[in-house]
Amino acid sequence: MTTLSTAATRLSTAVITRGGVLVLLGIAALASPVVATATAMHIAAVLLLLTGGYEMLLALRVRDATRGWMIPMADGLACVGFAVLTMVLPSLALALTMVLVAVWLVLYAAMTGALALAFWPMQRTRSVLVLWTLLHLLLAALIVAGRGASINAVLYAGAGYAVGFGALHVALGLWLRRVAEPYFAPPVQFGWTAPSR
Repeated sequence: MTTLSTAATRLSTAVITRGGVLVLLGIAALASPVVATATAMHIAAVLLLLTGGYEMLLALRVRDATRGWMIPMADGLACVGFAVLTMVLPSLALALTMVLVAVWLVLYAAMTGALALAFWPMQRTRSVLVLWTLLHLLLAALIVAGRGASINAVLYAGAGYAVGFGALHVALGLWLRRVAEPYFAPPVQFGWTAPSR
């Protein structure tokens, strides 16, 4: 059985690692689109698949101990969905791919919007989640409205999105370390005797 403290530490590490690697891959694809885009997409897909699966596994291991187990489960599912879209993007017609990406963006916006409601008392966290939700809805609307985009424009936008998605996951992992890990950490015992008065 994984303790909540261990799960929070592992989750934050996985999220920070995923975010950092996605930022680097996105920057590489933006800097050299012809050379790096295909490789970056394959690495990102494998990374998202592995870390999303790991998040879901951690969620299942702590589901009896906390009500919040659905948060890493939903994020893990979103990452696996993102990985699947990244893998199938080259093999589908561009119009179908754009519809699937728009659907994924709307579903991800629904998840981040629900998280914003769940963390409503935490103003900075709520503000970031609301902005991220609105950005996803805007991107989905732009995809639906801009069906005539070329594949190069789509790949370039995807690389930019990977940078933003990665940066948000680094921030999320750091937030988990600062807020969630101390909450779940076991109490510190300073000695075996009662404190003297």
